[in-house]
Amino acid sequence: MNTPPKELWLQWYGDRSPDEMLPRDDIYTTDVTWCTEKMFSHDVKYVRANYPVVPVDALLELRNRLGTLRNHCQAAGDVNGEFEADNALVELELLIDRYRR
Repeated sequence: MNTPPKELWLQWYGDRSPDEMLPRDDIYTTDVTWCTEKMFSHDVKYVRANYPVVPVDALLELRNRLGTLRNHCQAAGDVNGEFEADNALVELELLIDRYRR
């Protein structure tokens, strides 16, 4: 792995359930493990701080709205508006592809 994963899962309690922990039980950082896949229902998700979390659904909705705007510009004969909407759609498609990976 050449770059850190976008997200990982911390096994903070190991294979024990948090419900099994007693108040006197200490968790030592040396006991905490991580994995790129969720192993237990109580794993803690960690998202890399320098990787923005973007809801892809919101990007898809924006793509639909831009498509509608482009169609309105085309119907109105607004060539500049149509051109700008096309450019925005291309940039948005690249962004969607990047965040789907």
